[in-house]
Amino acid sequence: MLIETAAALIACAVAGRAAVRRVVIDEHQHALLIRDGRFVRPLTAGAHWLLRAGARVETIDRRPTVMQVPGQEVITADGVSVKLSLDITYAVVDAKRAIDANQHWLSAVYQAGHAALREAAGERTFDDLAAKRFDLVPRLRELIAAALTETGIALRAVALRDIMLSADLKKAFAEVVKARQEGLAALERARGETAALRALANAARLLQEQPALAQLKALSAIADAAARGGSTFVIGEAALPLRGAAAG
Repeated sequence: MLIETAAALIACAVAGRAAVRRVVIDEHQHALLIRDGRFVRPLTAGAHWLLRAGARVETIDRRPTVMQVPGQEVITADGVSVKLSLDITYAVVDAKRAIDANQHWLSAVYQAGHAALREAAGERTFDDLAAKRFDLVPRLRELIAAALTETGIALRAVALRDIMLSADLKKAFAEVVKARQEGLAALERARGETAALRALANAARLLQEQPALAQLKALSAIADAAARGGSTFVIGEAALPLRGAAAG
């Protein structure tokens, strides 16, 4: 009799052991216990023993995650087509809401980023976007955060990565830059010529007001040439030739 009782207890223990399973939840995970298709309760970090029949555990990472939204073609307020890309940092803060609100909750983040890019870029002209692209970030944060309000997902950060232009637009932009640089170079040349003319005009006025300056200038030039030698100078119609070498 005792043997039969012990055998029955062992059989029950084995059967009970087979009917349950051990589940370990990490600290960085959200965990939801689902039984027969219904939410039962959230599970905290640690080990849990669960009945095998009809029970499953849904886990979602609670750590901040970066999602890259690749080049999205958008139209600016003045009709220019450009591609923008960004990084979205998000974290799941309510796992049950994230699962209930979205069949694929990751897609909700992705779609929110795309929609925000289209709307924010459409509010600005291309020149404004190119010159102040990082000013677009606060508007992107506002739009994405609003789209994720009821999803159980919190927005942590938004970073605008690149502005990509089409080949034709790149060529046109390069031509504009080239024309601007050529215009600046021409302006600098004109400024230099104006300064030279102004200096000549000032010199002419001084010579007109002070005729002796012209004679001093001529004598200075003669002295410099004579010092080098090999020059002949004639001063006045009746003057004799003066050899630079002899004068030295």
